[in-house]
Amino acid sequence: MEKINIRKLRLRQLLLLNGLCLSGFTIFFLVINTSGLSLKWLFTIIPVLMLLQTGEKFLRRNSSRILIPIIDEVTQYEKQKMGAEWIKQQRVAAIINLFAASLMFL
Repeated sequence: MEKINIRKLRLRQLLLLNGLCLSGFTIFFLVINTSGLSLKWLFTIIPVLMLLQTGEKFLRRNSSRILIPIIDEVTQYEKQKMGAEWIKQQRVAAIINLFAASLMFL
């Protein structure tokens, strides 16, 4: 890939991820304020979602396919560029996610 294409791809990734984070925070606060759910239930639901995500990562192993096209393109590029290191990084991220989810249950 050319540097210009990589820069455009990274910019789109940045905008998408920031938009998703902002949307996630908005939904989180709306759910807290409108549904009457206590933080106890929310902090039970979040680790369950994290465990589901980690399980899905372990099942897919080395697959880099993602539903969002921009993120999929970035992931394919990173996998091609990093090689075996990408696989190690994905495993470490899944283990950290599993550890964080288990800590949240405490």
